[in-house]
Amino acid sequence: MPTSPQQADMSSDPTNVARETSSDENSGPRSAPVVQEFVGYTTSTWSFTVYILLTAFSGGLIWIFGHFFPQVLTWTLHKSPLRQAQYVQAKLINGRCELVKVKEHHELQTQTSETIDRHDIGVRLQRVITVLLVVYVYDASADSFQALLDMPHDLPLQIHNARQALQLIDQGADWSIFNTAGTWPRRARARLYGSNDMATGRPSLLSMACGLLMYPVYVAQYLELGFNFYENYIPYAAILLFITVASGFFATFRLHEKQMILYNSVRRRQVVPLVMFGFVRAVQSHRLVPGDVLVLLRGKATCDMVLLRGNCLVEESMLSGEAAQVRKSGFVPEGGVMKTNGYHPDTHHTCTVHAGTFVQQVWNESNAEDEVLVMVVRTGLCTTMGNMLRQVTNPLHNTQLYKDPFLRDLFSFCALALVLHIGIFILYITRARTYYHGPSDVVKRVVNIFLGAFPTGLATVLIFSLGTCAQKLARQKIHVLQPEKIKTIADVSVVCFDKTGTLTGSVPEFQGMLPVEEGEFTTLQRSAFRWPDRLKQAAAVCNALSFVSRKQAVGDVCEREVFKAVEAQFLERNLVALPLNRGHRMVDQVLTLQILRRFEFEASLMRSGVVAVDTDNPDTGLLFVRGAPSTVEQLIRGGQIPADFRQVVDNYSGQSYRLLALAGGVVQGVGKLNLAAMSQQQLEARAGSLDLLGLFVLSNHLRHDSRECITHLQDRGAIRTMMVTGDYHHTAIAVARGAGMIPGDSRVVIIQSQTEIRPSCRHPACMHSALKCSKSAANNPLTPKRAVSFHISKANEQERTCEGLKFLLDNGDAFEDGDALSALTSIAQGQAQCCVTGPAFQHMLQQDDLSVVETVMRNVVVFARMKSHQKGQVMDLLGERGLHQIFKGQPRHVPGLCKTCMYCGDGINDLTALGAADVGMAVGSSEASAAATLADRKSSIAGVAVVIREARAAQVIKLALVKYMVVYQILLHLAMNMTFYLDGSSFSNVQRGTYDWVALSLGLAASLRPAADWLTPGRPPQILCTMKHYLHTVVMLLISGCMYWSCIRWLTTQPWYKGGNGSSYENPTLSACWCVGLCQILIPVFTFGKDTQPFCKTMSLAETVVWVVYTTFAFLCNLLGPSFFDAAHVFKFYKFPFSYTSREDAIVWVFIFVFVVMVPASRKALEKFEQRSQIKVVPSSNP
Repeated sequence: MPTSPQQADMSSDPTNVARETSSDENSGPRSAPVVQEFVGYTTSTWSFTVYILLTAFSGGLIWIFGHFFPQVLTWTLHKSPLRQAQYVQAKLINGRCELVKVKEHHELQTQTSETIDRHDIGVRLQRVITVLLVVYVYDASADSFQALLDMPHDLPLQIHNARQALQLIDQGADWSIFNTAGTWPRRARARLYGSNDMATGRPSLLSMACGLLMYPVYVAQYLELGFNFYENYIPYAAILLFITVASGFFATFRLHEKQMILYNSVRRRQVVPLVMFGFVRAVQSHRLVPGDVLVLLRGKATCDMVLLRGNCLVEESMLSGEAAQVRKSGFVPEGGVMKTNGYHPDTHHTCTVHAGTFVQQVWNESNAEDEVLVMVVRTGLCTTMGNMLRQVTNPLHNTQLYKDPFLRDLFSFCALALVLHIGIFILYITRARTYYHGPSDVVKRVVNIFLGAFPTGLATVLIFSLGTCAQKLARQKIHVLQPEKIKTIADVSVVCFDKTGTLTGSVPEFQGMLPVEEGEFTTLQRSAFRWPDRLKQAAAVCNALSFVSRKQAVGDVCEREVFKAVEAQFLERNLVALPLNRGHRMVDQVLTLQILRRFEFEASLMRSGVVAVDTDNPDTGLLFVRGAPSTVEQLIRGGQIPADFRQVVDNYSGQSYRLLALAGGVVQGVGKLNLAAMSQQQLEARAGSLDLLGLFVLSNHLRHDSRECITHLQDRGAIRTMMVTGDYHHTAIAVARGAGMIPGDSRVVIIQSQTEIRPSCRHPACMHSALKCSKSAANNPLTPKRAVSFHISKANEQERTCEGLKFLLDNGDAFEDGDALSALTSIAQGQAQCCVTGPAFQHMLQQDDLSVVETVMRNVVVFARMKSHQKGQVMDLLGERGLHQIFKGQPRHVPGLCKTCMYCGDGINDLTALGAADVGMAVGSSEASAAATLADRKSSIAGVAVVIREARAAQVIKLALVKYMVVYQILLHLAMNMTFYLDGSSFSNVQRGTYDWVALSLGLAASLRPAADWLTPGRPPQILCTMKHYLHTVVMLLISGCMYWSCIRWLTTQPWYKGGNGSSYENPTLSACWCVGLCQILIPVFTFGKDTQPFCKTMSLAETVVWVVYTTFAFLCNLLGPSFFDAAHVFKFYKFPFSYTSREDAIVWVFIFVFVVMVPASRKALEKFEQRSQIKVVPSSNP
């Protein structure tokens, strides 16, 4: 019976599975539900017997087909309860169904009693399925399959026990009590979670190439080539087959190479020191399971781990996209009390080392001789990076082949060609009996009609044109990894960019300091010579640097530069010495500061801090805080804030500089031990209002070509540009202004979640009316760049949706609670730009009313503080498929904007967005290219405009080539049936091969036509089945028929003409029709230029040469007769007198001229008809 995974209560679940719901605050993105219900199936005896017989009779083909497509085997199954099911059909929330086989294994179950030495041992049967690489375990109490938790539910308790054991060991206990194997189910976890391996399968070049070559377009060509082999038309068919297969392997080689790079990087194994039974053992990293304890060493982390003891410095740029080192410290429960769900790696970042990050340094502050210990919490695809790889390699939304719009359009256009072929076939049917053609000949002609509706060389020409486009981009170091998406690239209307490493450089640069003296800012100073002493102290200790030796510290580049500028030096790990200037004689005095506790950057506080003491005055604590200016401003005394504080901040931010404010305070009457035990909020409250010491000015400058590229996309290409970044909104807005996404004179409304806003401590005099600012901005409204929508009719629902959100202006002013709708209205009307933070975006998706989400998605410019999975959600909402989610226990679909979206990113943290976007472009990153459509080796976005321009040219060339090849095939069949109608003759393989080679050469040469130099506002057409193309096809067919009638009529009037001989040997009728058909092949070329404008230039050199050669050849064939080049008598044409050929040549070129004139005229007439049909007649009302 069908059951829903939402029906289960997992409070007492013994199998480490979790209910699929998005309400769990610790669940993170990986618990996002994908399965709506499960249906069990078992095999019946009779159906299984029939299946075995069919498999035997088919030689195993049925079994092979059922192995790769198990859904087709549902006829052999019948429904059954899940507890007895052999197969389970998982219905996903997007309507897609997956049929998977149930795996069973006997698990040795150990239930630990109150005493350690007593156990109840039993055997339990576990039923497991895997859907989209997510493991589901059957829960008998709920009669449903439940998703396996990314981390065992009892692991927080194990962490608590391990910390207690470490405390006992410090007091003299033996190591045998630490994380004893008998106290936790290691074997059960190893069976459930599998190996610690993030690789999802080794990429196979053969399977990837075969997958491409099994595309229906190529399958149709294989059928035609097989028929050509049957008719002994071998050379042409063999060459086409070779070109197609070779091109398929070449097209997939680059993608296979990139996937192998990612596969080798995530599957890399190493030996790690495992703590077990009181000893340290060397084991392979792929054998780790959640709950294992390791000695942390320097190098790349292979799994998610929590620090039990000690500290480390981790480079997390691979996950966060920001080039910064992060200090990690041991896990400490909130309030000192360990809860059942007191730890989760998605919420406790400061003590978690994530897989894929690089551990640069490890140390133990309490005892330098002790090892740094970590406990494995997540392994394999359950880790942070593994989950992103899983979503990329097995996405929820797979493009189904039968829904490919290009295939539907292509076969629809070929259906029109089939109708015309059948009409031409009447010429053959009327004379088949006359010329004694039997049933076998008729059958061959019928088969040729159906196969001929799909041109033989079409697949070859298409794959060659795509390869040409890829080769043009490869010359500019842009690799096309998925050539089939070039059509999608041509239709891009929205381009989203990551910030760090994409729009800007990866590493920020220190530009200087703005010290504050006597309540005023001084000039920007890069040298620390004139910095105040307290500012020097703050710069020396309020950082994330780590001690290596007295002459070496590791950490952020800018922090090391500032540390060196103040001439500070580490004496010990928490002891810093720096010289200070005293007195008017500038006598140096060395000050030694002891760091008692560091407070790492916390997203909810938006600041970091440190508390230290002067070794000469240990009774006074020194508190230094560093963070965003708007955040630190709330902690400063009103009189100590410079009057031009906001002006200075806005001025530097508007120039894309990143600012960090430094503040300091004094904590009196608290001992060193108590200072080290207090939290940052407690210290700030004890110190009272702090003093502003200065502003760090950092430059994460735009790349030199970022603004030019974005301006080109917006102004010339009419493409919407957005930024989706994990950085903070102030920095993101500044970069967006510098890049040209946000006009310099416009205001920005920042939408934040209430959870991001801390109670304000700002002085009342510093508060301004945000509403007045918004009204003043409305006096100079901006011209909206794009269509906006906002529904005022649902005001009450939108007000409820806005509860929990905070609307701010980028200068720090806040809208009042009742002005949320006013802020949204100003955004929708284009009077203000919009920036949304990740928590606010999550809040909006959890509300009943989705009109606010629609308004935001249509007008937002910047998304800030976005997690990896949220970037993917943005791509889903911008695209056609929308977002599928579980809302209040029921599946819900949030419609998308139906835009074709492109995402540009540079890191592993962008994998989800690169895979979810219609087009993903990896910039300067080998890892990110695994999920991308394009890979740019240059660390620049300049290639975006180039890619779109080349893709648009390739799209119009592809459509023009399809039309050309289809029309050529129709004209070829017209020539063949016309000759048979006249005297029962047929073209020989050599004579017909000339047509094929001429058409193929012209098609291949046309694919070399270069793209235009600039983007155009319009996008190229995506379909062939339009009235314009239908009209062109019919006009060409009519003109060709008239051309044949005129030339044959002229032939029959010649005194030397005695009729055809019914063969291909020196037949005047066949030779005349062959000459006319050769000229007709050139007719569609004249429309090629019109079809590719304005996205392409004029002809390339190769196309010009080929066209001139074949035009001259056709002209001479008609002027001198086709036998002029047949000196070896291979083609066996009839030798016409010059008096006939000259007149026939004139007739042919007159019809070609008529065609060239009629096509533009018919195009203009059709455009006027379409414009007239779109005019709405409004009836006049009587007064």
